Amino acid sequence: MKTSLHLLLILLLTVTTALAQGPPRAARVRLAEVTEKNAAEQAGIIGVLYFDRVSQVSTEVAGMVQEVHFREGDQVDKGDDLVTLNTDFLERNIALEEAKLAQNEVQIQKTKKNLDRYEKLFKREAASEIDYDELYFALQEQVKEKEITEENLKKIRLQLDKSIIHAPFDGLVLEKGVDVGDWVVQGRTICRVASAEELFVKVPITEDLLQYAGRNETVDVILNAFDTEKLTGVVEGIIPVADEKTKNVFMKVRLGDIASVPVAVAENMS
Repeated sequence: MKTSLHLLLILLLTVTTALAQGPPRAARVRLAEVTEKNAAEQAGIIGVLYFDRVSQVSTEVAGMVQEVHFREGDQVDKGDDLVTLNTDFLERNIALEEAKLAQNEVQIQKTKKNLDRYEKLFKREAASEIDYDELYFALQEQVKEKEITEENLKKIRLQLDKSIIHAPFDGLVLEKGVDVGDWVVQGRTICRVASAEELFVKVPITEDLLQYAGRNETVDVILNAFDTEKLTGVVEGIIPVADEKTKNVFMKVRLGDIASVPVAVAENMS
């Protein structure tokens, strides 16, 4: 009986306490606007550094290399001397053509003087028409010979100018192809120069990732050799040829001027 009274008292106290606390309070809720958008897929892909503009600098004239003004890895400015060829023979040919040109001028002046004299005699019928014509046409031949000599002289002087090979643009020397004493012929490559402003990353991506490779979007670029250096690249599109076997497409990411990269870089680095 005492136990039943005891349980009854506990129940009454529990109910009384619950009634004293009152009804449960409503929970506070914050409302926020929900928007729907496509999230870009993130992927880490290994690519290689390359220069989008590379010149196989070659010579337009034949000759022996007299001086080389660069080394591999040097940065050069547009117009800098790269290679100087020996010009001894060209200089002798120029001197010979200049002497021939002076001789042509003397012959022309002499023939002109005789032609003027014969013209006066011919008008007085004191000279034959044949002699006059011979002098006239001789003068024309001498004038033409002078023109040919002048053109030959221009050609040799142009060859002299071309005997110094210049850098085609601001760039970085990737490869050296000649040295002092080498004989070079027309068209031989003396060096490879890459444009300093055309540093890119070539990244192979699968076809299903092309939709996420938006043009002009920025991406993070980390050089494996310097994993603490994070650069920012800009997607410039794709190389329009897919790999025949893997069907991967190469995406082009511009890093820009090599001067803006704080570490040493090389072609084909990952």
